[in-house]
Amino acid sequence: MMAPENAPSLLHVLIADPEPERRLILKEKLADIPGWKIDLQLCAAAEEALAQLDLRFFDLVFLAHPEPVRGAMEA
Repeated sequence: MMAPENAPSLLHVLIADPEPERRLILKEKLADIPGWKIDLQLCAAAEEALAQLDLRFFDLVFLAHPEPVRGAMEA
């Protein structure tokens, strides 16, 4: 997928997820998109993400969605 002609020259992206593996996977996937320049900020905690949002503008924000705790019967 190539960037549209009117795409911004730089896309500011924030990834907030407590799981390091998920942050890394998303970081690698975003880096593989041809034609896009991405300025990436990674956060492990919601508080850190909120602080980053207070400091600067992001074009795109990925937030982890908490998964419900599963009981033994559901597992």
